[in-house]
Amino acid sequence: MRIASFLRAYGMERPFALFWGQEDAAGRLTAAISRIDGDVTVCASPHTQREELWAFLQAVGFHSVLCPAQAAPQKALHALHPVQRCAVMRLERPIVPQQGAFGELCPSPELREVYALLRAAGEPLPGLPSWLPDVSHRVRHGAACVWALREGTALTSCAMAVAQTEREALLGGVAVLPEKRGHGRGSYVAAALCQFLAMQGRCVYLLRREGEHELFYRRIGFAPYGGPVLMITG
Repeated sequence: MRIASFLRAYGMERPFALFWGQEDAAGRLTAAISRIDGDVTVCASPHTQREELWAFLQAVGFHSVLCPAQAAPQKALHALHPVQRCAVMRLERPIVPQQGAFGELCPSPELREVYALLRAAGEPLPGLPSWLPDVSHRVRHGAACVWALREGTALTSCAMAVAQTEREALLGGVAVLPEKRGHGRGSYVAAALCQFLAMQGRCVYLLRREGEHELFYRRIGFAPYGGPVLMITG
């Protein structure tokens, strides 16, 4: 889904957005690969030739690789690269918490304000000159969307579909200002966005670090799904 979303946003004519496929001897696709500014996503099948895949990635270079655990070479992987294990969850039924005394939901907030909120919440982001045109481009092309909660003149929380196609979406970018945490703002915005995506016919997924935030996402309708995913940095 991430790869399909990148194709939707960038096409195949931009030098920073590259796409490849791995085939078996019969010409059947066994893996799909994208690299966007050095960040690689791998969609693998049970028949992916792991050693060939990783020899290729080492040759072309990467900043990070997101892939199913089954697609990662096991021998010496952890010695060569830092690895973060992530769990996949899928939305079973959207549960929107009671709003409480919050402000206004904004389906199309100003992205500079969203960036400032994410930075204030401690999210690791590139500089605004890199982040803003990329996210703006993906939103304009229907490959991402952003919702936020505005209270008075400021955004206090947000959630994003960081990748989406006509049938699927990947939830991310859930953030709340530190001084506003603990009152349900994050779960309210994230669940409202998920409800919107589900009503459009999309199946919603998320990735979370293993051991973190499982209860938060269960409360808004997510359940564990599939095997672990690895984030490998170069």
